[in-house]
Amino acid sequence: MHKFCLGPTVYMGASSLEEVLSGTKKAFIVTDKFMHESGKVSYVSDFFDKIGAEYVIFSDVSPDPDVDAVAEGIKRLAAFDADTTVAFGGGSAIDAAKSISHISGGVIDNKAVFVVIPTTSGTGSEVSRYAVITDREKI
Repeated sequence: MHKFCLGPTVYMGASSLEEVLSGTKKAFIVTDKFMHESGKVSYVSDFFDKIGAEYVIFSDVSPDPDVDAVAEGIKRLAAFDADTTVAFGGGSAIDAAKSISHISGGVIDNKAVFVVIPTTSGTGSEVSRYAVITDREKI
């Protein structure tokens, strides 16, 4: 017998956003500046506009995200009180979003649904529970 289990459920195809995010009322989108400023994040924000969901875009994520970005993300997530957190981008955005979502669960009792929409291939961050966050004061 062969079995390969990673933990997360992976959805693919044109109806994936509809299936996974249709019940969202308030979404906290975590991405990087390029995805935001280039308009690529509209892939997600246009969907939320279509279903009438409120959203906030947190794009203060840089390559090798640091503890300061995660702390700021937690603060903004808490202020917005989202029911869904969406990571949109590559490994850095995904790692930052995972950290924001996980830590906020203990700090502000955040029970938001967590969804990852990877835009790159190679890091595998979307299928792992681990994140790489930089502590710039210690390097």
